[in-house]
Amino acid sequence: GQAVLHSGQASNYPEFATKAFIVDGAYIQVDVLIIIAAVVALVAAVFYVLQRTAIGLQIRAVAADTDVAETLGINAGRVRAGVWICAGVLAAGAGVLIANQVPVDAFYVIPFLINALVAGIFGGLHRILAPIAVAFGLGVLENWIVFQFGATYNDVVVYGLAIVVLGVAPV
Repeated sequence: GQAVLHSGQASNYPEFATKAFIVDGAYIQVDVLIIIAAVVALVAAVFYVLQRTAIGLQIRAVAADTDVAETLGINAGRVRAGVWICAGVLAAGAGVLIANQVPVDAFYVIPFLINALVAGIFGGLHRILAPIAVAFGLGVLENWIVFQFGATYNDVVVYGLAIVVLGVAPV
């Protein structure tokens, strides 16, 4: 409860499933598969809503041109509020999914935020699938770096690559 939240120490939350298996020498936790499945399902649901529903059409209209959307009778304030509420719910869900994978303290989310910013900038903040692909690529790169060189060089290589890419081809 309150003592855990305000103690200033990192907390570990229980796993969804404790089983794991080995595939070609790789140790795969069932927890990670659950997280991947949940993320894929949530991304597919968001993509479906944005591309195939009337609400998604309203969201895209407000994002493209608020004045025209309001002229067409769309309540832009309500649409924006709904998008922020949904974003908050999805962020809370992401926090629940990731909490059992990392020790949770006051600053545990900073590396995730920086990586999300890098993925958003390189993938394009106005797109859906490109930032997800960039984030996936960053995750693969980070894991490869940790495997090859150790965790010490992880941030240096990822952020160095980001600086080089931004210097060569500004987005």
